[in-house]
Amino acid sequence: MPAKNVSGGAMSGSTKKNTIYNLAGSLFPVVVSLVTVPLYLHKIGVDRYGVLALVWMFLGYFGVFDLGLSRAAANQIAKTDKQEDVRAVFWTALYLNGCIGLLGGVALYFIGELVFQYVFKMPSGMRTSVISVMPWLAFAVPLATISGVFTGTMEGRERFLSLNILQVMGTFLLQVVPLGVAYLYGPKLLWLIPAAIIVRAVSLIPLIYFTLKIVGSWRPRLLDPRWAKVLFGYGAWISISNLIVPFFSTLDKFMIGGIIGAAGVSYYTVPERLARQTSVFPGALTRTLFPQLSAGEESEARQKAERSLNVLIGVVTPVIVILMVGMHPFLDLWVGEKFATIAAPIGTVIATTIWLNGLAYVPSTFLQARGRPDLTARFHLIEIIPHIVFLWFALHWFGLMGGAMALVVVTLLDTGLLFWGSRLELWSTWAFIQGVIWVLLGCALGLSFSKFAVIWYLSASILVVGVSLWGLYIAPDIRSIAYRAYAHGRSLFGRML
Repeated sequence: MPAKNVSGGAMSGSTKKNTIYNLAGSLFPVVVSLVTVPLYLHKIGVDRYGVLALVWMFLGYFGVFDLGLSRAAANQIAKTDKQEDVRAVFWTALYLNGCIGLLGGVALYFIGELVFQYVFKMPSGMRTSVISVMPWLAFAVPLATISGVFTGTMEGRERFLSLNILQVMGTFLLQVVPLGVAYLYGPKLLWLIPAAIIVRAVSLIPLIYFTLKIVGSWRPRLLDPRWAKVLFGYGAWISISNLIVPFFSTLDKFMIGGIIGAAGVSYYTVPERLARQTSVFPGALTRTLFPQLSAGEESEARQKAERSLNVLIGVVTPVIVILMVGMHPFLDLWVGEKFATIAAPIGTVIATTIWLNGLAYVPSTFLQARGRPDLTARFHLIEIIPHIVFLWFALHWFGLMGGAMALVVVTLLDTGLLFWGSRLELWSTWAFIQGVIWVLLGCALGLSFSKFAVIWYLSASILVVGVSLWGLYIAPDIRSIAYRAYAHGRSLFGRML
């Protein structure tokens, strides 16, 4: 298959443009959640919100039934310029994911009732409500698996503007419609969960339309055994990671739900979700890079990946430091002082893991793009036992803060393995060493928050200004991306007027 040329060196114009699209698409849900989360907490309460969070995490874990085929399809579609191959890969992946998603829905229907009946601590009325909507949750699994194929196809052809517009619309409706249902019909899970599933189904319709335009044919094709073998060969290792990564990201909440209770899940999940929103830039950049790293030559792809690391350190470090020092004041204003007192220290420590994980996006994407998803999967397998052991002991000994500390240890292990496996330079670079110092200072200052200490606010201001200037200094591409974003925004605003 012919490979597209991908140049190294500075970030290309298309890379910067697509990164802006992906960044804007990722930031919009953050803005919406900043408005809706306090409204949800006020309307449905901490316990019910915790149960709802458990439901979505449990449902998200069943995305493992994608079996890595969406990523495999994006990888193969990025490598070829032959429209006939694009069609063959798309329809083969769609058939496979649709059938596997149906099996996943059946599995969730039977397993979900047992899990919510016997594993999680929650009021009996809420448990009954969740179990009664299990058919809706089962229906959501094939929706997720087939939507992954449409998304992967658009990413493989680098149609990031259209894809992000569609995802922004879907995310907005997913956040707002269930909230509207709660205000109109009351905070009943019997209404909220089906409303969210219906929104997901409706949001899939325009995604189907635009993807089929890219494929260039509305006529279904038969499953191609040759491409099925290729997709399964790549996707098998991706599916292992897809099985383990959601397990890692939900294990702490599941354990908290079982050991501490639903209220503990809320105190942990709200700051954690807030901290994870800072992953939007590494996610946006590596999402843009994946088709390029898939198509380029080895040396060019490595050069592009290593240059992107400098950009990530320059962006993510200031954002994480600002998050750390602003966690307690923000939560205080956002959801109240009582909630912030418990949740803010947890979020400050979790922010450390988000910084490490943000850097790990690059080697993970590089390995998958270069056809080595087996390495990322093997590393995740290595981490399972340490993750479970650290988390179990930490939660029993240190409560919610222990969960955050265990997450730091496991993320450090994961990041180290990924950089070792990819052979990308990180640990010896001055940018990384300086970034570590900035993050440690931010964490220390965030944990020492004092609402009425003027010296604390002065120190926080100096730290924020210093790390922001440092970020602009070490990564010149950031200035270019910022200017391009400003120019695009000004142009769009001018057209609107």
